[in-house]
Amino acid sequence: MGIKERRDRLLLPVAETAGCPKPDVMNSEEIRQLRKSLHMTQKELAAKVKVDAITVSRWELAKQRPRAVVLRRLNRLALNRLAKRVSKEDRGKVI
Repeated sequence: MGIKERRDRLLLPVAETAGCPKPDVMNSEEIRQLRKSLHMTQKELAAKVKVDAITVSRWELAKQRPRAVVLRRLNRLALNRLAKRVSKEDRGKVI
């Protein structure tokens, strides 16, 4: 098991309780919220998950749904965002 898989396995329960979408499901509003939380344009998100910008627009308008491989990429972005947020919150705390 690689580093990314181990990180995802550890963070997934945390992500679910933090309101991140499940890996196999993400609706149009969740995609829009993820993109905005990452401070990305549709074009930037499209480049990150390797699709066209018009495709991201269609997802956000609920005219099309992401394929499974793209959902995994989107969820990896969400998990990375969560990991960075948790890391920032933990800085300076003494355990």
